[in-house]
Amino acid sequence: MPLPMALIGAGMSGLGIHVPLLRSVSGLELVAVVAHSGAGAARAATAAVPVVASIAELAGLSPRPVVAIVATPDRLHVAHVSMLLDLGIGAVVEKPLAGTPEQARMLARRAEKAGLPLVGFLNRRWDGDLLTLRSVLEKGLVGEPVLFESTIARWVEGAAPGWRGEALPSGVDGVLGGFGSHLVDQAVSLFGPVERVFAEVGSRRGASAVPDDAFLLLRHESSMRSHLRMTMVSSVEQPRFRLQGLAGAFEKHGFDGQQEALVRRGEDPLAPAYGREPAEFWGSLHTTEGVERVETRPGAWREFYVGLAAHLRGGPSPVPMVDVMHGLDVLHAARRSADSGESVLLES
Repeated sequence: MPLPMALIGAGMSGLGIHVPLLRSVSGLELVAVVAHSGAGAARAATAAVPVVASIAELAGLSPRPVVAIVATPDRLHVAHVSMLLDLGIGAVVEKPLAGTPEQARMLARRAEKAGLPLVGFLNRRWDGDLLTLRSVLEKGLVGEPVLFESTIARWVEGAAPGWRGEALPSGVDGVLGGFGSHLVDQAVSLFGPVERVFAEVGSRRGASAVPDDAFLLLRHESSMRSHLRMTMVSSVEQPRFRLQGLAGAFEKHGFDGQQEALVRRGEDPLAPAYGREPAEFWGSLHTTEGVERVETRPGAWREFYVGLAAHLRGGPSPVPMVDVMHGLDVLHAARRSADSGESVLLES
């Protein structure tokens, strides 16, 4: 029997990304959507499942959801997860899971004590370009790695729309909390825990109170270095990834296309062409023997939900909670570094 699940939030992320990914996995079933407004309820109707107006109503449904996806504004994540845990329902939570590492640890302790699943939705672990870079790394094609560079650079006019332009008390907002959550998690998943952080974070255009430009220099416990850049103030295209090793380098341009495929084109995650990238965006491997094109592996965001279905039946979490909490530690260290102008040593 498929495990019943609910969605909280009727925005682009919930309906456009989570719903098709969840429905592509046979062991899960969407049974309800929580929409807190009339407009949200109208959008949620497209999911063709019961729409309720509050989280509390989930407890009275039959079948009763075992897990709910929290796809609401960042400032509401802690409150909404707390409500779910009170009802005995587990949670999948959009990034960042909580405003502070302390809040995340509090939720994790509550979930563990109640025997309920709590999983951070860090889907960009399954970006096609990252899967390709991971393969290059695992095959030793660049030799011993010495520097990882990861960049999301765009040119965007004006302030971030809606709640994304609202400053949060934690200071982990704007590009730092948005793209930064993913870039930090990708670096940690590749090279392990971070021990020291230096960062520059700011609103370069002054269009809003949240940062539109950030640079993080991470030193991992393994001595590997990661340079992460996320900016809305770049008028030139930059490589998405560059991995330098002692025997060569891998460079990748372009950007994973799964969000556009799901939200704009309504593609089925099970379709043969889903997640595949045109050859013009394949990466290049540079060694003393020359330059070789490296085909991009298909993006596979649905693997998060494949992993979740297995986790709910006793398997490991698709995103370990220790990584989620460490990522928040890194982001908050970056905020402190940017404020002080000094590097920050993370507590071990």
